[in-house]
Amino acid sequence: YRLLASEWTDAHAAAGRGFGMTFPGETRNPRSARGPWLRIDYLFAAPRWTVQACLTEPDRASQHRALAARFRLPPAAP
Repeated sequence: YRLLASEWTDAHAAAGRGFGMTFPGETRNPRSARGPWLRIDYLFAAPRWTVQACLTEPDRASQHRALAARFRLPPAAP
C-alpha cells in the first residue's frame, strides 16, 4: 500500500465516505460483529487522473464488498 500510495492516489482516501471496509463481506464469525472490519481492497488513480467519487458496496453475500470509483482524466496541456 505504501509503495502505491506514495505515487498514486487512493480513491477512497480522496473521495470516499466512511471507513471503506471491504472484508469480510459476509461472515458468521461472531468476532467480526457480523460485518466487514478490514479495508483490504483498493482503487488507485495515476498522477494525472483525479478521483471524483468512490463508494463501497453496502451489502452483499460474498467474501469482499465491491468498490466503485469515478475517475477523470484532464485534457492534455497544449
